Amino acid sequence: MQAMNFFSRRLSVKLLICVLLGLSILMVGGTSSRVNAQDVNIAPAAIPTASSTSISGGVTYSADKAVDGIKNSNDHRWVSKWDKAEPHWFQLEWRSDRKVGNVKVWSGSSSGINWQIAAFDVEYWDGSQWLNAASVANNDKDGYLGQFNDISFTPVTTRKLRLNISDSSTIDTIARLLEIEVYETVPSQITIGVNAAVYHQAIDGWGGNIYTRQMRRFADADPNYLDNMLVGLKTTHVRNVSLWHKLEEQNDNADPAGFEWSQFAAGDTGELHEEFLGLQELMQRGIKLHFSPWRFPNWIAGKPANYDWNGAQMELPAGMDDEYVESLAGYFLYAREHYGIVFDYISIVNEPMYGGVYIKGITAERYVSLTQKLKTKLEAHQYDAQYVGGETNSATVTSAAWTDTVFQNDTNGILDVLSFHSYDRILEGLRSYRDTSAVYQAKLVVGEAEAQTHGQLSDKNTWLRAMRNALAYYDILAYSNANLIYYFCYSATDTGGLTAYNHWTKTWYPVYDMLKHYHNGIPAGSVRIGADSVSDVLTLAFRKPDGKLELILINTSNATSHSVKLMAGDGTFDIRTSDDSLRYQQLPAITSTAAGGATLTLTPNSITSLSQQ
Repeated sequence: MQAMNFFSRRLSVKLLICVLLGLSILMVGGTSSRVNAQDVNIAPAAIPTASSTSISGGVTYSADKAVDGIKNSNDHRWVSKWDKAEPHWFQLEWRSDRKVGNVKVWSGSSSGINWQIAAFDVEYWDGSQWLNAASVANNDKDGYLGQFNDISFTPVTTRKLRLNISDSSTIDTIARLLEIEVYETVPSQITIGVNAAVYHQAIDGWGGNIYTRQMRRFADADPNYLDNMLVGLKTTHVRNVSLWHKLEEQNDNADPAGFEWSQFAAGDTGELHEEFLGLQELMQRGIKLHFSPWRFPNWIAGKPANYDWNGAQMELPAGMDDEYVESLAGYFLYAREHYGIVFDYISIVNEPMYGGVYIKGITAERYVSLTQKLKTKLEAHQYDAQYVGGETNSATVTSAAWTDTVFQNDTNGILDVLSFHSYDRILEGLRSYRDTSAVYQAKLVVGEAEAQTHGQLSDKNTWLRAMRNALAYYDILAYSNANLIYYFCYSATDTGGLTAYNHWTKTWYPVYDMLKHYHNGIPAGSVRIGADSVSDVLTLAFRKPDGKLELILINTSNATSHSVKLMAGDGTFDIRTSDDSLRYQQLPAITSTAAGGATLTLTPNSITSLSQQ
């Protein structure tokens, strides 16, 4: 136990190391719970989705909030959209077959009685259809009173379970689910194998989205900001949230075949100038740049420069494609000429299916045509880049199908990269992107990786949100075979919801420490190899360029520790772990043997990295 002397007193009560029968046995993380065979709530290990989602008062009542372990808060529940008629559904999807026979359901409101879901069926997927496991009618179990439906049925083996809600409540047609728990019996010890003979995708690096126009202001206020973001996360790529549309605020010459550079120079002021300086600094640090346009100059749609698009639909007018391409090309060429900025990846439009204040009206055919026009114009000026197809707003089957259509229309092979955003992800959607990427031999990039849906967040400062993102990264890597992931986002506007950095307090939210487990241990050039994911423990394994292994183990349970026997061959592994109380904490190394492996215990809601020495 002398090896523990250099740890803090706090850690000394949390860490247990011993050697038994030649195996290294390590308690990883914070407070432990028992590891005997037991019924475990596996709902947090699933991907939750729902028929609709309510957004009200700045709160998004998304499906993931019904599996976060919080049963007494209205802000931590799933709520169906108010204008959607019954039936509603709430679904859990696991990454492998699970044997379940007990479901607990808390529904209603934490602020008043009689809002519980009145009638629903518990259904499971048998591989081809939904079958009924149990039904609840005339429900009198009110979540406000701490009551819940404890539903047992003959155990079934499935990957999907859902509540099919036929009667939302006795008061209205809105379904309100405070929490759902699904139970499976888990063995006392889980064995995880690593198969170095199975190769998946190569990793090109790691990155994040940045509002670079604010980057230098944040850096002036916080001298550690840039190093924490770029060095602390071993960032190799940055996707810029750009004000490019302000460079040519007035049509330069009404001739899309040529540039009137004085008009472009006139826009090089204020925040856009700060953006250029920020991009320049990133390039000087060796960061590769990714461009994707949210907006276009207002004059393209016949609007004044100060027109406010909030509440309006930004749609690229017919007949303005050449002007749009000229304005984009002008931004790239001006940035290169005056600041030495060159983008490595270029997309023609961001989230073309999303609409709102984003550019809409871009069909798959038009997407390819615009990209071809831009590539031709830039190549005429010796500007080389990789061109992106997709940039869709979600990891759903519908968005993946649209992206596949884009690549089908690319008969000249101009698209080098397939990019999508991971919001609202489902496994089938991720697999669809993987398949399209493989068919067209395109690098697969996730332009915006976040576990949440679009909208403001209220739980940025919680480890729970960090764990949701740990699972999102797992799914992205394991099911889409992504080569490069950009977190959305590193830092943003003063009111930005999806951020890792708080510029007011000059601190990083817990998701920052979660990202270290991926960014810091898996360098560019690493290859994902085979690894088992069993029960609540998800595993990723990588062969690094130096031949050493890097493993990531995620305990998805929010209440149960798991004893894991890791079969990773001969070697000694450094360990870092993060959970509800520890943040990327280094622990004593363990030694594995080919015959006996190594045993460690993972605390609830934890992510652990093992780096072979």
